[in-house]
Amino acid sequence: MEATDRKGADSPLVGVGSFGLMLFQVALSVLFASTVVATWYFRDQAAAWSDSRPSLPVGLWVATAMLGFLSYFAEQGARRSARGHGASAHRAILAAGACALIFLAAQTWNWSELLAHRPRGEHISFYEFNFYLLTLLHAFHVLGGMVYLVLALLQAKSAAPRAAGMARLNAAYWHFLAGVW
Repeated sequence: MEATDRKGADSPLVGVGSFGLMLFQVALSVLFASTVVATWYFRDQAAAWSDSRPSLPVGLWVATAMLGFLSYFAEQGARRSARGHGASAHRAILAAGACALIFLAAQTWNWSELLAHRPRGEHISFYEFNFYLLTLLHAFHVLGGMVYLVLALLQAKSAAPRAAGMARLNAAYWHFLAGVW
């Protein structure tokens, strides 16, 4: 089957990719939703939850902003790629990748801040466990998304026929991840 436009946004591979991304997003939704439901359920059962909770690190605002910018730049890359502006799309997707790296650095800093302020010898509270679990799951999905981001980046730079479709799927993934955050 031939693509209907010069960039290949309607090619069968992009259709399969859209379906695969949709299934992956459903699976991630179930994972994150079940984690939140389990947290609500066990929170009421856990005496350790009511222990003094540490204040959240200020770096969470940085991480949140980076996911917002990442989503924005990925969208710009998709739009520019659809218009056939390969170099401009490449720069936007590259900026999205930089935001992903800054997000991961911010999360590492947040975890180290929380760990540095923990009294030695105390058990980790249920609250802290859930914070680490949810933010670590998110960090893993940012890492995984970076693999596809690199593929979209390479396609955009080479102006490959499927570049627009890959850039669109890349943007859809980052919009979803930012929304889940």
